[in-house]
Amino acid sequence: MTTVRVREKRQITIPSDIGKLAGIEPNDLLEIEITPQGVLLRPVRTGMQDRVSKLMRFAGSGLSLVNPADPDETVRQLRDDRDAWTH
Repeated sequence: MTTVRVREKRQITIPSDIGKLAGIEPNDLLEIEITPQGVLLRPVRTGMQDRVSKLMRFAGSGLSLVNPADPDETVRQLRDDRDAWTH
């Protein structure tokens, strides 16, 4: 079990490992509910929000291809990837 501290304005930070396991990303919405067992936080899953969240994660995934020392190689890698998508 993980412990978090409630801050002055009743804010908490969800630990990174818990957030990843729960599929919670920055700017996600959470539902909060009082249950007999305590407080329950649940990610709000809407079709559009899930698509935007996945798109935002994908948006930075190509950064590892960028090689400022060899821009020609970067262009070749990007073209190879693009061509693979169309086949």
